[in-house]
Amino acid sequence: MRTVKLFGIPNCDTVKKTTTWLTRHGISFTFHDFKIDHIEEARFDYWVQQAGLDRMINKRSTTYRELSEADKAKLSHPDTAYAVVRLHTSIIKRPVLEIDGKLASVGFDIHQYKTLLSV
Repeated sequence: MRTVKLFGIPNCDTVKKTTTWLTRHGISFTFHDFKIDHIEEARFDYWVQQAGLDRMINKRSTTYRELSEADKAKLSHPDTAYAVVRLHTSIIKRPVLEIDGKLASVGFDIHQYKTLLSV
């Protein structure tokens, strides 16, 4: 049986859509709330290695727009991005889906979910 873990923020619309989709298709998953449980640096670094920093940072978010120019600059470099992400977890593009401990998807994409989860 595959282990599915969904990362995000419960009140995020795309996270809600993903939760609904997974539930409707009978896929059990665990949920990791960025706001409560944060994201450890090693996991974020892994995601950045797999998907790229530009893919992991939501530059269209209100949180991003409200950051100082110095913090925005830090988000452009893998070595300094986590310091900002740790303080502003809403900056992470969501939802993030891991399957069997591996990064599977960033952002809401039903077609990708169907392929990844054989639905």
